Amino acid sequence: MIAHRQDLDQAILKAFKIANDTGRLDIADHLLHALECLCSDLGGGCLDEAYRIVCDASDSRHPKADRKGGRRKRPNGCS
Repeated sequence: MIAHRQDLDQAILKAFKIANDTGRLDIADHLLHALECLCSDLGGGCLDEAYRIVCDASDSRHPKADRKGGRRKRPNGCS
């Protein structure tokens, strides 16, 4: 059962990356939600990787520096 879940979350992550890379953020949002549902009980590397992609994309879209520290601010939830 765990192996099937890992296959599924890998497939969803791959589709999420394609949707994100091609600008289909509406589809990427649905796929991220699917990963959240699938990984909610066990957590998971695929969900963490998807969140990293979202954070990295957010950084590249908002390159404004923080006036105090000179570093870009990350959105809530992004480390």
